[in-house]
Amino acid sequence: MENEIAKGLIEKYVNGTCTAEEKAIVESWYLNLALEANDDDLDAPDFEKAFSRLSKSLPLQREKQFNFKRLTAAAAVLLLLAAGGWFFKARYENESGKEASLSLKRNDVAPGKNIAVLTLANGKTIRLSDAKTGVVIDADALTYNDGSKISSASAESSILDKALLKASTPRGGTYQITLPDDTKVWLNSASSLKFPPSFKGHSTRRVELSGEAYFEVAKMERMPFVVVTDKQEVEVLGTHFNVNSYADEEVTKTTLLEGSVKVSAIGKNMVKAINKLKPGQQSRINNSLPGKMIIEPANIEQVMAWKNGYFHFENDNLPTVMRQLSRWYDIEIVYQVDRMDDEFIGDIPRNVKLSEVLKVLEYGSGVHFKIENRKLIVTK
Repeated sequence: MENEIAKGLIEKYVNGTCTAEEKAIVESWYLNLALEANDDDLDAPDFEKAFSRLSKSLPLQREKQFNFKRLTAAAAVLLLLAAGGWFFKARYENESGKEASLSLKRNDVAPGKNIAVLTLANGKTIRLSDAKTGVVIDADALTYNDGSKISSASAESSILDKALLKASTPRGGTYQITLPDDTKVWLNSASSLKFPPSFKGHSTRRVELSGEAYFEVAKMERMPFVVVTDKQEVEVLGTHFNVNSYADEEVTKTTLLEGSVKVSAIGKNMVKAINKLKPGQQSRINNSLPGKMIIEPANIEQVMAWKNGYFHFENDNLPTVMRQLSRWYDIEIVYQVDRMDDEFIGDIPRNVKLSEVLKVLEYGSGVHFKIENRKLIVTK
């Protein structure tokens, strides 16, 4: 479907029926493709050849990952280009467009990266290397997931302590944690996980989560794995699931990908109600109405987008989109709009600068952005 939309826009260009905006998109598409290919036979405007070449280059065949329903042809092509790394660089921008683009680039913000801090039982902290992607917790030593050792006297002296350790990512950070039982945890930005340095002698493998994390739990029949947030407990034996428990979100969500989990809403003066999820289901607890849980089918693509390296928006309103950008780019959002009911659909990589994301969001939405001192100002 996406390829048909793109091909239709190329045909409009050849027939001379494109709008000026669509013309700019097709020409920037072709120029970027020629630059990437460094191929002399692309000097002539053979857009059918260009389309064929680009279609083979982009990861657009994965229909589940790129769903652009209800997009205009121009917006769809723009997002197709974004998905493959060819961002909109129109040759025919008006002066106000040039000024806005220059303003975004002048104050641009880099994307998040691998950043985390490990807080030890003795209160000491270790800033984990941003050149590594994960840390392995073992009762005898701390290592990165490539096997290299984390050398720290404070680490060696306290790793055997029974007090909880804490791994935390700041805004703009992500990291993988391998727990003592070989459970793997991916922390999203602005998240933290508390856990013991060893599960030996425990009846359960109990951890505490704030923020968002994806878990691949090592199976241990006689020792359940329990994830505790301020609104719920999730109990499993061995499975894959995602928990989103950000305090600034309206809902706490647990999504099951594989296996089974028991989800319990918790709070003061509450009777614990246990619900069992099946793969593909999601539990939702309204953070302003703790104790009330809804079970519904999950949008797995949307849930897992952050771990797979992209933003996935599907009829998401402006505040929802901005909260994700705020955490990943470590920026403050300032709204200068009367209404915030715009909806956004599409996929954008998370490894690009903020200005590139904003250009895609601006296109056809009526929303505009300015960046000033790590503040993102939203206008119309």
